[in-house]
Amino acid sequence: MRKLLTSALATFALLSGCATAPGTLQTPAQIAANFCPSAQIALTSMQGLVGVSASTTENLANAARDITVVCAMGATVQSTDLKTLALNALPVLATIVKASTLAVDAQNPILLDIGLAQIAIGILP
Repeated sequence: MRKLLTSALATFALLSGCATAPGTLQTPAQIAANFCPSAQIALTSMQGLVGVSASTTENLANAARDITVVCAMGATVQSTDLKTLALNALPVLATIVKASTLAVDAQNPILLDIGLAQIAIGILP
């Protein structure tokens, strides 16, 4: 299970850093298109964790709802949806990464990508 979580979180880290040309602003839908595949893999892996506390399970369920709003097939993504994601779901994912058995060297790039995603979403109009 640890290997699966590590792979999913590494995928999240790699894909969440997708960039565009300097000076080009992405639409909320474009941001979601870049973010969602890796977020869904990481979320599925985290939901499969055994032995997590009830509060972690509840927080993860809440994060899953926020991610589903943005990542559902055919969803119309608004900047407010992304901001809710940045304020609610991404901190939960960061907390789970910090509490995981991943080595700190493996956690740091993931946490950096989560933080960068929060910043990028936070500057949306």
